[in-house]
Amino acid sequence: MTRPVIKIAFGLLVIACALSLQACHSVEIKLPAKEKKVTEALLANPRPVCVGRYMFDLPEQFS
Repeated sequence: MTRPVIKIAFGLLVIACALSLQACHSVEIKLPAKEKKVTEALLANPRPVCVGRYMFDLPEQFS
């Protein structure tokens, strides 16, 4: 391979590594008190629902 092609391939490899490391970074979301109260109320009593081979926990209010 020629030198410019190697530089481009190396640059793409560096970018791919940087993006894959960034994907592992988690961010904690801070909700306001009112939204946190509503969210906790919705998620307090989950009900298992089967859709094909998959199982989901949905709030009881969802039917």
